[in-house]
Amino acid sequence: MPRWQVHRPSSLQHFLRGQKLQEWRIAVLIDNGGIKVFRLNTQIALNGPRTHLKQFDQVELLDPLPASCLAALAKQAKTASRDYALVPGKTPYDLEMAKLLETRPQTIRIKDPLLFDLARFLPGLGTSTEVTHPIRDLLVASHANAEGLLRLQIGKITDRAVTYNDLLDLVKSKTIVIDQRLLQPRPTDAHGVAIGARFVIRGCRIGHQVKFLKKLKEALGDKHAVAAPLHFHLADAIKDPPGHIEYLGYAFEMSHPTQLKDRKAVIAGMVGAAFLRIDGKPLPNNLWDTWIPRKPHWLDPKMVAQNKEEGEQSFVSYAKSPINGKKIGLPRRYTYKIRRLFNKDNQVEVPGSSDRPNDRKKAVRAQLVKAGFFQEKSGFPLFERYGYKSIDEFMDAWEWRFDPKTKSANVTYNAYRHEYRVVEPIAELQGGKPAKVGAFILNYVPTRRRHKPVEVLSVDDPRLYKVV
Repeated sequence: MPRWQVHRPSSLQHFLRGQKLQEWRIAVLIDNGGIKVFRLNTQIALNGPRTHLKQFDQVELLDPLPASCLAALAKQAKTASRDYALVPGKTPYDLEMAKLLETRPQTIRIKDPLLFDLARFLPGLGTSTEVTHPIRDLLVASHANAEGLLRLQIGKITDRAVTYNDLLDLVKSKTIVIDQRLLQPRPTDAHGVAIGARFVIRGCRIGHQVKFLKKLKEALGDKHAVAAPLHFHLADAIKDPPGHIEYLGYAFEMSHPTQLKDRKAVIAGMVGAAFLRIDGKPLPNNLWDTWIPRKPHWLDPKMVAQNKEEGEQSFVSYAKSPINGKKIGLPRRYTYKIRRLFNKDNQVEVPGSSDRPNDRKKAVRAQLVKAGFFQEKSGFPLFERYGYKSIDEFMDAWEWRFDPKTKSANVTYNAYRHEYRVVEPIAELQGGKPAKVGAFILNYVPTRRRHKPVEVLSVDDPRLYKVV
């Protein structure tokens, strides 16, 4: 059984923390006979975690632990487990999620900035003084997207999103493998069955990229389920009743190589996309006349000044609140964006100095394939991440612009596409009726004791989350 010598005076709690015993375990082990202290080979009586240790004392962790100690640990896991959250970002979304999770009674948000790196957060669960309760689930709030990008710091991955290729490296390095011992014992359900720990991502739409989630699961040790939303994940503070809410929003989006002619064409494109609601039924066509704004190609002058051609227009959608049954309005957003594929223009040599767009496009395709741009060897090629079935389908989805337009052996190029998106907060549907909605699907965390929390948005709802 583990036996350690004390090298300098300390409290028993501080000493055991240095032996990498979790904060929540220490008092339970001491109070239930799992720890013994010997001074000059004589066992001394313990005064709880504050027991004073002298130099040369011997501290022993019993192995196996007494039955009474195991029972006490199991009881703590069943009755006092908490979710532990990592929210390292500084954007408005990150800051709101940090407030929400700090306020949520069953969650402990780790605030130590040294643990904002996932590679430090996971082992830090064994040493941090903030781990005051047994661990149930691990929560990560971060920006993400449906192309398989997750905005997290992991070791040397800073100031950019984590990619699938990064996960391949993390699988090899085992940098973020979760130590199973830190998650034991597990809470149990009403039948006494252990509830497995989950790694839950709160980040927009990354649940659509199953290959990414499976590789992340493998990088984490392949022992725990990974869950992520299939829709936009949103968070807001509300005043009536006061508190914080998190909810999901449909992301109805389409892209086109060139700008659509007018509002009528945008509506026709959205109708043609045949989007589905969470019940699997088609979205009513008449909603688009309400959701598409009068100026669908408006660009924000501030964004244009930053060389970002993007415009967002905000509206409000109304439905019943599951908090108090009253009518509530949540933001609906319409975004139009001209997206460039590359941050900087590239250069390619064109056979025969051809000025024909198709010849130049073929030259670009060959160059990108040769350079490994599509990352086909990874098992998750770039065109698949963008939602296309092949390289050619990907190439045809963009408008390729070349300079100069006259014949030249070498030309610069970039690719552009026009993106249209409506983000609509998700509500339940009353009996599956075509347009009539019920209550918004959201979680509410009150900031005043007289109000009760509401949790309707569930990771276990397959309409909303993907779990692998």
